[in-house]
Amino acid sequence: KAFTPIKHTNMELEEMKSLWEDLSVKVEQQEKIQKEILMEMTQKKYRQKIGQVAFSEILGSVICFACAGYFIYKFPQLQNPVNQVLMILNILIVTIIPVFSLKSIWSLNQLDLGESAPVRVLEKFQRDKKRFWKVQKYGLYLSVIFLITILPPLMELAGDPSMVERSWYWLGYVPIGFIFLFFFTRFVMKKYQASLKDSEEVLKNLD
Repeated sequence: KAFTPIKHTNMELEEMKSLWEDLSVKVEQQEKIQKEILMEMTQKKYRQKIGQVAFSEILGSVICFACAGYFIYKFPQLQNPVNQVLMILNILIVTIIPVFSLKSIWSLNQLDLGESAPVRVLEKFQRDKKRFWKVQKYGLYLSVIFLITILPPLMELAGDPSMVERSWYWLGYVPIGFIFLFFFTRFVMKKYQASLKDSEEVLKNLD
C-alpha cells in the first residue's frame, strides 16, 4: 500500500507523455497542412502573374501562325524569285518567333515552387527569365527584318510590285513602321517587366 502513490504518479506521467506526443503530432500535421495551403496560394499567385505575360505571348503566337498560314496559301501566286525568297524568309520568321517564345514562357509557367528549396526555385526562375528576355531580344531583331522584307511580296500579291521602287516607300512606310515597332515594343516590354518583377517578389517571399 505504501507504493500505491508512486504507481499512480508513474501512470499519470505516462498519460501526460502520451497526450504530449499526440499533441505534438497534431501540431506537426497542422503546420504541414498550413504550409501546403500557403504553397498552393503562392503557386496560384505566381501563375497569375506569369499568366499575364503568357496571354499576350499566346495571342501574338496565334497571329503569327495565322500569318504563316496565309503566306503559305498565297505563296504559289508569287512569280518574282526575289519575292519568293523573301516570303520564305518571312514564313520562317513568323514561325520561329512564336515557337521559341511559347517555349520560354512555358518554362516560366511550369516552375514548381515546392520541388526544391526556395533559393533553388528562385535561381531557376532567374535562369528562365534570362532565357525569356533573350528570346524577346532576338524576336525584336527578326521583327525588324520582317518589317522591311514583307512589303515587296505583299505588293506583288496586291498587283503592284513596283511600289517598293517609289521613294515614299523608303521615306514613309519604313520610318513609320520602325516608329510603331519601337513604341509598341516599349509598351509591351514595360508590361512584361512589371509582371516578371511581381512574379520574382512572390518567389522571394517563400523564404
